[in-house]
Amino acid sequence: LHVSSVARTCYYQIRQIRSVRKSLTQDSCHTLICTLVFSRLDYCNSLLAGAPKVLLDQLSCVMRASARLTLSLSKFSHVAVITREKLHWLDFPACVVFKLCLTAFRCLHGLAPGYLAGSCIPVFSVPGRSHLRSAALGALVIPSSRLVTVGERAFVVTCPRAWNLLPPDLRTADLGLQTFRKRLKTFLFNSHS
Repeated sequence: LHVSSVARTCYYQIRQIRSVRKSLTQDSCHTLICTLVFSRLDYCNSLLAGAPKVLLDQLSCVMRASARLTLSLSKFSHVAVITREKLHWLDFPACVVFKLCLTAFRCLHGLAPGYLAGSCIPVFSVPGRSHLRSAALGALVIPSSRLVTVGERAFVVTCPRAWNLLPPDLRTADLGLQTFRKRLKTFLFNSHS
């Protein structure tokens, strides 16, 4: 229900922008798309981690329609490569991973609220686990969950899981926020291509 509502609202905004597209430059159209469409796609998208592919595909279609509008392409143009090369947009599942990893980074560096920071526990800070190899690599503790459907999609599970899938050089403590964002986006571009 949430995904359908977001997709419907985004398509409405895309139709509104399409009606004035001829009088817009590509940069101004890009700005409108980011403001009116991507803000809706980005809002709470980390809750969609582990969601079925059918739901994520609905939001991926919104992103492809946005790319076609921004680049003034026809309705049936293939935009996967063009979106990555010209617009530098991640596909929707990668956007979810990006948000989760960025939240984990903020939690580990004291830039997130305490209720979120408590969900990201480094392995080296847990008694009895500090000697493990994962502790030296900057991994986070993934708590066990009893419920397969809801428990596996909870933030306390998906956020550490996404963080632990990053290469060790991205999990180092000496990176700044902007450097981490750039390297993370590059990593996700390369891994989802």
